[in-house]
Amino acid sequence: MSAADRAFLAEAVKTWDVVRAEDLRLAPAPLPSFVVFDEHCVWRDGAGAEHQGTIALPGGNEAPARALAFASSDAGKAFLVLALPSVWRADERHRDDPKLDLLVRSVFVHEMTHTRQADSLGARLTELETEHKIENLNDDLIQQRFASRDGFTAAFTKERDLLYDVANEKNAKRRLALAKEASRAIEQRRARFFIGDDAYFAELEEIFLGMEGVANWAGFRAAMRAGLTRDEAVTLMQGSRKWFSQDEGLALFLAIDALTPGWQQRVFRDKPEPAFHLFTGVP
Repeated sequence: MSAADRAFLAEAVKTWDVVRAEDLRLAPAPLPSFVVFDEHCVWRDGAGAEHQGTIALPGGNEAPARALAFASSDAGKAFLVLALPSVWRADERHRDDPKLDLLVRSVFVHEMTHTRQADSLGARLTELETEHKIENLNDDLIQQRFASRDGFTAAFTKERDLLYDVANEKNAKRRLALAKEASRAIEQRRARFFIGDDAYFAELEEIFLGMEGVANWAGFRAAMRAGLTRDEAVTLMQGSRKWFSQDEGLALFLAIDALTPGWQQRVFRDKPEPAFHLFTGVP
């Protein structure tokens, strides 16, 4: 591995350790297994080998050697897969991004956060997957199923924008009024769409918004600690704004953080408090 890539990974782990301790308020824990790769080689926990465009993963699965990052688990043990910055830079979407290293480092923190959520939320997701025979369970499932239904995307966009308004409002009284308006919008959308045979999607949505929201908030804090302004850090973590769970999750936890200091201890425990309860439960 090049000296530059070793330095990048060392800085990424250092950033995670600061965000983990000071922002997420989590106790230290052993790092998960790492699978990292550049255009030619892959390293698994430090041992390197050439690849041919495909990355072998723990458990026997494979992933394409392109710009990606994700956390998963094998036999109950978390692992993290990360393309090194040179792979991201080869993608035309990121080629000219002056903040690319910071973006990848913040994405690393995002995925490291998922490794600390896996034990508490993974089992319940598996139960729901089995009970409802869900194919391809992923955090975009709600969007894939409901985005084309009349009124859903408009309602979702309205509540997402209200959540950002809550997070950005400096006046406490006005912030609380906006929070109540956002709560009503959330409750109305969920009561309209998550009914009958679709009722179980309410729990799935809350789990995924909690997972992606906390992880995106952690990436946001990593970006701010690197010197970005608050608005710049939000924009960095919003990315393309294509995916509902990523965008609204970030908005939700920015709003929760503005309203409910100390929320971290309520989401990092054996039975995490549901994300919307954290928000709508605000006095």
